[in-house]
Amino acid sequence: MVLALTLGVLCVPVLVDLVGSPYRRPFGYVAADAFYYLSVARNAARTGTFSFDGAHATNGFHPLWQLLVTALYFVAEHAGLARHAVLLVGLASLGLVAGGVLLLGLGLWRWAGRLTPACLV
Repeated sequence: MVLALTLGVLCVPVLVDLVGSPYRRPFGYVAADAFYYLSVARNAARTGTFSFDGAHATNGFHPLWQLLVTALYFVAEHAGLARHAVLLVGLASLGLVAGGVLLLGLGLWRWAGRLTPACLV
């Protein structure tokens, strides 16, 4: 029950916020990296080269995250949903954080046999 509440406290406010404005609000969650990572992802999806400016290769990114963002952008663009790429990245971020919290909670529950309300913090 505590783990479900923890996941709810984490995910529900973000999802409600995104439902209210699915085109503009995702930038609020990924703004720090959105321009750079999505630019590299767009160029990689279109040209196959990890490039910020579309002409010169770059390596100034976290490789695993860039691969995930590029894959999401590639799918969005080829499905005609490039406009939703930021939303997909935001949802993927939320899913990864929620998955981490879930795994941590399950590990703590297995180790201690229970979860205390402190997990909500």
